[in-house]
Amino acid sequence: MKLGRLLVTAVLLAMLAPRVASASSASLKCPGRYSVDHFDSKICPANAKRPAITVKRACCRNPEGKIRCRHMPHCPRRSPSD
Repeated sequence: MKLGRLLVTAVLLAMLAPRVASASSASLKCPGRYSVDHFDSKICPANAKRPAITVKRACCRNPEGKIRCRHMPHCPRRSPSD
């Protein structure tokens, strides 16, 4: 009984959370010998044509230990599903 309630709660939270913009998927990867150190994110506020969306970027660490962050994607004007 508790497992079912927990599952329903998890599904509802996933549906209500802001969506990740599909345009940001290119900025979530690191090139060559770089590895992902962490992700930065920002929330794009809702407007008349789309709901609130979260965009993310990867910050990559090179073999020497220096961290460089990828470009933060712009907030889309329309819904990514259009």
